[in-house]
Amino acid sequence: MKTVLNLIILLCIVCGIAPLAAQSDSVDVTFFYQPSNSPNNVWLPGEFNGWVVNNPVSLMNFDAPTGTWWKTERLRVGGPEPLPSPNSIPGAYQYKFNADGNWLSDPLNPRQNPSDYNNSYLFINDPTIHYLLPNDLPAVGVQRTRFPEISAYIFPAVGYAVDTSTIVIKIDSLEFTGIGSRYDAITQQLSFTPPVPLGDGAHSLILIAGSTSGSVSSDTTEFTVQADAIQIVNLPATTRKGAWPLRAAIFSTGGGFDSTVTSAEILRRDSTWTVSVSNGQVDTVMSLLEGDNYFRVRAFTGGQLQTSDSVSFTRLVNHAPTARINISQNGSQLILSAVGSSDPDSQSLTFLWREDPANPEALGVDGSSDVVINIARPASSGEYYLELWATDPDQNVDSTRAFFVVHPDTPDVQVAGYEDNPGWVKNGRIYLLYFKSFTPAGTIRAAIPNLPYIKAMGFNVIWVLPVMEIPGDADNQINIGYNIIDFLNVEQSLGTNQDFRDFIREAHNLGMKVILDITPSHTGREH
Repeated sequence: MKTVLNLIILLCIVCGIAPLAAQSDSVDVTFFYQPSNSPNNVWLPGEFNGWVVNNPVSLMNFDAPTGTWWKTERLRVGGPEPLPSPNSIPGAYQYKFNADGNWLSDPLNPRQNPSDYNNSYLFINDPTIHYLLPNDLPAVGVQRTRFPEISAYIFPAVGYAVDTSTIVIKIDSLEFTGIGSRYDAITQQLSFTPPVPLGDGAHSLILIAGSTSGSVSSDTTEFTVQADAIQIVNLPATTRKGAWPLRAAIFSTGGGFDSTVTSAEILRRDSTWTVSVSNGQVDTVMSLLEGDNYFRVRAFTGGQLQTSDSVSFTRLVNHAPTARINISQNGSQLILSAVGSSDPDSQSLTFLWREDPANPEALGVDGSSDVVINIARPASSGEYYLELWATDPDQNVDSTRAFFVVHPDTPDVQVAGYEDNPGWVKNGRIYLLYFKSFTPAGTIRAAIPNLPYIKAMGFNVIWVLPVMEIPGDADNQINIGYNIIDFLNVEQSLGTNQDFRDFIREAHNLGMKVILDITPSHTGREH
């Protein structure tokens, strides 16, 4: 067995492939840069690539949805050997960003080498802790909350993983353990919010993390808190509900909850409410007006009347009507009625009827604005589709579609309900289409000329995987469209909204229907 293992290692060396033991001495570290402007190109020159710019070896990748440039480098644990220059930092790699020719220190990394052009540098350990935030750099800024988010990227050595049971965060004298679930092994980012409020002033921060290799690393930084005495905990929200919870915290000068406060006022431009305070905390539910509702909390604390910043809860109210079609039969007559339509503001509605031109025969209702229409039972058998458009005086519109079936062997028509499937569903032959893998170009536009090919194979329905905007670019691996961050726009690496409209239009021209896979029950975390 030992001979076989030695042979495998020897073959790896001969083929130019480093054995696992050698790879474990390296760490794949990702660097991020989010500029305030819009450079054409950003490079990552450093001691790991000879400080090259204007070269693909150091060109960073661009993530358009977030405006972030990023690049991953494989770096030796313990830093470069020998040191590249007399001013190098033992155990660390120096680097900078170069945006269109401008050399920049990393705005999120507080470690800079004043002896070598203020180059940023990063110690490479197993694991490597990168971007421990917040820190005291201007780009991060003073924390305006007593519950600041602590975040860091933790990169283990190649071949190993982060041992999440070893993760510890220390803030001053506070120590937080058992927080391994806050580490995302996919993004390799730790995100943790301390459950206790921090006082104003400077705070020390220490992060400790270990690797499954058995190695343990730590990083230390400082940050400052300058927070208001009263803070509304809720984030701004948009809802269709008529009420929304409001939670606030009232702090003492030392940073803890002010348990001496027993009541507070909640202010909105039109009203003031008095609410009880328990252990320095407000927890209530506020009724919402339509539109933006700006709330503030006011209370006496520390001998002074303090007022929080405002938070906005926006209530959306649907003023659109609801169109309803009712179909009934009276002998040889069919009665088409829009009487069941309604308007939430009790306004009068106007109607427009449409009939599908593909119906077995014309019904004579196309373009009618009547509330009730009587027509003769069609003689031709088959499915008949109708549309009803309802419009209120404010030009809010709703539409609905219904169908009925005429059978040749019975005088009564079959009025379809929710439980009935139309013929195109019963007879559907579905082709599953993923644009990125369908053509070499991988775009919606490139797929359109191939629609006749799908039709010729006998398919009449195309099921399209999600085309909505996602982080990064769609690929043929795991980023296939379900991590949606914008339901209203097409993913740019697939094409444009107009490309998708043209695709659907051409499919319809060929007699095929398109089903779009969409996931309203979940979104990407960056949505």
